[in-house]
This record gives sequence, structure tokens and C-alpha cells, in this order.
Amino acid sequence: MTTFLFIVAPIICEGIYIIHCIRDYGYYSETPLLLIPFGLYIASVIIVRNVADLFKKKVLCFFLFLIFPLVSLFMVSALTTEWYDIGYKKIKSNAQVYLYNEDSEEVITSINFKPVSYDETFIDTYFDKAQGYNSLYSPVSFTFRNNTLKQNELQRFKIRPGKYTVKIDTYLKEQKKEYTVETNFAYMDAAKAKNVYLCFDGANLFMVNPDQEDEESVKTLYFSTDNHIYKAKWDKQYLMDEDQHKSNKKEKK
Repeated sequence: MTTFLFIVAPIICEGIYIIHCIRDYGYYSETPLLLIPFGLYIASVIIVRNVADLFKKKVLCFFLFLIFPLVSLFMVSALTTEWYDIGYKKIKSNAQVYLYNEDSEEVITSINFKPVSYDETFIDTYFDKAQGYNSLYSPVSFTFRNNTLKQNELQRFKIRPGKYTVKIDTYLKEQKKEYTVETNFAYMDAAKAKNVYLCFDGANLFMVNPDQEDEESVKTLYFSTDNHIYKAKWDKQYLMDEDQHKSNKKEKK
């Protein structure tokens, strides 16, 4: 049982993990680094199993059977970003943001969510320290490319719960001009299981609070998918409160 727990199980786990990375993400620059701790651990197991005297040295056995597997797994997870970006972060992205364009002349080409703060977990803290940089607070951008957000289109995004500053890029077709529009508020609070609705009226990007009937209606909409971006048709007219601040809209040079 001890042999399986401290020798066979770690080898199987690391082997499956590395094969999974190569199969799903292809051969990339981190692959050789993943094989280093894996190879060292196999070598240490062979040595220990064939040199009986080493079992009498408790410190060495403790290092080989416990410390090295932990360090090895730490190196694998520290050198690999996919498990966090594609796996963990995707699961944790359960706050929904809806972006609605009600302007007839200007289309939205992209949106940028820049994190201000997160409800950080132990895994988030570990990942940041392992990576050596504050990757958790990197901006999250969605570009629509040819599938711009036109009038009466509603877009749905799933992001990590937290506080964000938000800005969009727009394009005015008739004048062939591009703009950057920031929200008319300091930051957006995106909470788990709570929808946030943003509306662009051609001049301002502001938050709206649909009534219960509208929210129930949104649930019935059919959202077509495009690279995990969800779009639907919507036919509503929202007005920004007169006492609210105006958005910062600048032409892109």
C-alpha cells in the first residue's frame, strides 16, 4: 500500500497530467520543463527500490517519498498556466454580464474588463506566487471581429466575480471613426449568480436595472455562440438617469 501511495500513484498522476497537456495543448515551450521533475522522480524511485540500504535512512526516504513528489507537483503546476486559465478560471467564471447596444449608427467591436479586486481563494494566491507575477489581475478582453454588436443586440459574458473597470471600443460606420468609451461609473461589481446589465446609447455606457419581467424575458432568449461569446436579439429602450455622470468617450487616433 505504501509503495502504491508514494511511488506508483504520483508517477501515474504526473504521467497522465503531462500526456493531457501535450495532447490538448500541443508541444509548447513548457513541455521539456514538465518532463524534468517527472524524470527525476522516476530515477529516484528506481534507485531507492534497488538499493535496500537507502530504506534505512529515514531522512532520505522522507525526502524521496514525500518532499520530492510535492516539489515536483508544485513545479509542474507552477510552470503550466493551462490548468488555471482553461480549467479553474473557467469554472470560477460564473458572474454574468450583459452588454446591450441600442444605438443605430455605432457598433461595438470589443469590450475590456480590467479587474480591480477579486474574491481570492488559496489557489489564486498560490498561482500568483508560483507564476511570479500578478496574472490574476490581467485585463479580460473580448473582440467581436466581424461579428460586431449592432443595434438591438445583447451580448452575454461570463467572468470571474469581482470588481472591474469597463470600457468598450466602438466604430461609427458613416464617419469611419473608432472610439473608446468608458463607463459612467467608477467600477462594476460582478457577483456570483447576479446578472449585470450594461447599455450603450451612442454616447454613454451605463448600467441598467431591468425589472423582473425583463430579466425573465432574457432567460427565454436564444443566444448564438461565437467563441464562448453569447449573442441574442433584444428590443428595449433604456434611458440613462439625468443625474448620472456622462461617460468618457474618446476618438481613437
